[in-house]
Amino acid sequence: FGAVPAGCGALGKLEMRGQVSSDPVLGKYVVPFIGSDASVVRSSRRMMANILKQHEVNQLMPQFGIYFGFECTSSIAKVLAGGAVFQFLAGREWGRRMLLGHPGLFTFGAFSEAGPTPEQMQNNRWTGDFFAAGLVSGERRTLRLQGQLADPAYIGTSLLFSVVAETILQDRAGLASRGGVFTPAALFSTSSLLD
Repeated sequence: FGAVPAGCGALGKLEMRGQVSSDPVLGKYVVPFIGSDASVVRSSRRMMANILKQHEVNQLMPQFGIYFGFECTSSIAKVLAGGAVFQFLAGREWGRRMLLGHPGLFTFGAFSEAGPTPEQMQNNRWTGDFFAAGLVSGERRTLRLQGQLADPAYIGTSLLFSVVAETILQDRAGLASRGGVFTPAALFSTSSLLD
C-alpha cells in the first residue's frame, strides 16, 4: 500500500514473517492468519482517507499484520492436516454431506449439533495480544495490549451485536456516510461505539 506517509512516526515498512516463525515476545510459533482481518484494516484506512475524507487517518492508522500463535510445531501440523482434509471434503458434494452430518467427528469434538454445554461456554476464552511500535516526539516507544473475551462464540457475539445495534439506533444520523458498503471501523469512526 505504498510508502509510509510523511510524519506518521512509523519505523519503516512492516516486515512480513515467513509461513512459520518463532515469536520471542509471545514465546510461541506464529503463522499468518488466513482470514480477512488484515485486508479489512487496510480497506478501513482507504475508506476513511479517500471516501470519508478523514485525511488525518494516514497518520493514525497502523501498518498491520495478524498471526495465529501455537505452543508447539505439532499443533501447526495438526491444523494443516485438518485443513487439508476439510478442503478435500468441502470440494465434493458427498464430503459436504459428511461434514454437515458429523460436525463433532471432523472438529474433534469442538462443535456438535447439540451446541455447547454451559460448562464449555464458561471455559471458552479468546485472547488477543496486540503489539505496537512507533515514534512519539522523536522517541521510540512500544506498547503491548492483551485483550480477553469470555465465550466469544455465543455470549460475546450476542453482546457485540446488541451494542452495535444500539449504537446504530442512537447515532444513525451521525454515522460516517450514506450508501455503499463500509467496514465497521470506517462506518463507526465518528460514532459513540467506543465511548
